[in-house]
Amino acid sequence: MPKYKVVYLESARRDIGEAVFYIADTLRNPAAAESLLDSIDEKTRILREGLWKGQSLKNHSSGLFADVDLSWCRVRNYYLFFRIDEREKVIRVYHFSHKLRGLAHVLKETESF
Repeated sequence: MPKYKVVYLESARRDIGEAVFYIADTLRNPAAAESLLDSIDEKTRILREGLWKGQSLKNHSSGLFADVDLSWCRVRNYYLFFRIDEREKVIRVYHFSHKLRGLAHVLKETESF
């Protein structure tokens, strides 16, 4: 039985949808898009089981995220940003972003969460 429930916020669903659409449609590689979804599922399965907690953005070397209460994990060339609620046993996924996009948008968009 999973230790945590995973909830994708609308922002994360949008981010994942855009990435999958780009790979499947723009790059014309639906198999790679499906494989990315499988990788996301596998990473969240590991998180759900409580086998790994990710890394905290608070520890980012730039110091820009000292006040941001998010963790992240890598999924291929992307980062999955989430917060673990130990009390409710819920992992809320906030964003999914390509590594080349940088982190500034995550900081800006997460201020409202």
